[in-house]
Amino acid sequence: MLQGSGTVIFFLLLVSFFGCGQRSSGNHPGDGPELGRKFTVERGDEVEVSGERLEIRFASVASDSRCPKGAECIQQGYARILLRLARAGENAASVGLNTTGEGHPSQARYLGYEIKLLDLEPYPRVEDDDEAGKYRATLLVREARRG
Repeated sequence: MLQGSGTVIFFLLLVSFFGCGQRSSGNHPGDGPELGRKFTVERGDEVEVSGERLEIRFASVASDSRCPKGAECIQQGYARILLRLARAGENAASVGLNTTGEGHPSQARYLGYEIKLLDLEPYPRVEDDDEAGKYRATLLVREARRG
């Protein structure tokens, strides 16, 4: 009887070991965001655009000077995020994208793709917020227009 239970335990350990190594961030073909459709990625996470071999890592929030909800500000302010872009066989690049503001681009080009920041959450608030620092960026990736 002990011999059979040892086999079951070994099998369960094997399944749990291989099952835990998978990423849900779009690392498998067909699992990632699609070209031309908006998607959300959390700070520190990486996604692979489905069928494109284009990896996008939301590396950090470089600054966030947006006027908090509930405050009166002279300027609207803006936030800047840093992305790491990579494609198999190509040089990786780091780009900064901004939420808004004249002279602060919200999109960048990389190897024939246009990557645009559509939104950054959470929006700052005057009062304490459990979500503060748990940034999520909504992005759109599409083929860059020629011209």
